[in-house]
Amino acid sequence: MRSLSQRGIRDEALLEGARLAELVQRLGVYFALLLLVAISGVLSPPSVTPSHLLNVTRQASALGIVGIGQTFVIMTQGIDLSVGANLTLIEILTAGMILGRGEMVLPVAILCLGVGAFIGLVNGLGVTKLKLSPFVMTLCMMSVLTGVYLLYCGGSPRGKIPDSLRFIGAGRIGGVFPAAIIVWLAVIALAFIVLRYTTFGRYIYSTGGNPRASYLSGVNVDLVVIIAYVISGVCSALAGVLLAGYIGTGSLTVGRGYDLNSIAAVIMGGTTFTGGRGGVVGTVGGALVITILFSLLTMLGIPHSGKLMAQGLIIIGIVSLYAKRR
Repeated sequence: MRSLSQRGIRDEALLEGARLAELVQRLGVYFALLLLVAISGVLSPPSVTPSHLLNVTRQASALGIVGIGQTFVIMTQGIDLSVGANLTLIEILTAGMILGRGEMVLPVAILCLGVGAFIGLVNGLGVTKLKLSPFVMTLCMMSVLTGVYLLYCGGSPRGKIPDSLRFIGAGRIGGVFPAAIIVWLAVIALAFIVLRYTTFGRYIYSTGGNPRASYLSGVNVDLVVIIAYVISGVCSALAGVLLAGYIGTGSLTVGRGYDLNSIAAVIMGGTTFTGGRGGVVGTVGGALVITILFSLLTMLGIPHSGKLMAQGLIIIGIVSLYAKRR
């Protein structure tokens, strides 16, 4: 009896340890976020004022939206390297087609989201039907999209964004709360509900965790993967429209770094390349960590090359910790 009692206590302790480890994996990025905020506060007290933190969150909104789309793809054991080129194309198209006309904001935005969905559809079909690796397919798509937007603008983007879209991208509600954060929060809520409470969300987890078992259970694995890429394409397009409102004109460099930074945000948030684990809550924290980290390094006078090295080392450290835990 004593042996059974001790075994039960041991099993309960192991279960509690597993739960704690899972909690650390999910929320560890937020501990890193609090640490970065604390360091920023010590080095520069004005950097932790509510207004400055809201501004940093606004800066993270586009990356956060792209990261949410990337989360769906990585959870199915894929990757989307075309998000930066997709974003740049949409930003240039938005500015070039609206041309300062307020009445064109809604139709152009809908069209651009459709373009993003089509790009994701092509990526998904390439991965599932042509059996190309996600890396190769999305890398080729990145090259194609780069050529498309250079051809469209002739190497010199033009266009003007009206005040209505400028407000969404750069304005503040009541002069205080950035409107772009509202858009990000809406995307977060929608993605969270889809992954947590819908059948499709369960299919995402099962497909990423064990595609063969999911297929044998009657799940249309190819369709799940295709939809995941479509979601990534739409999220990148939405971020492009948002950044068009922020910048006010077309830009060839607006999407630079979003491919790797979105992947970094997802991995920092606890979503693994092996698929089937993770979620958008961690990705949100990862996007904030990357944005505050870059802000902190800028404050310290670190050049862009140093920022990239620091980011790479941090990602290696976090991924190594997750690998050891498994």
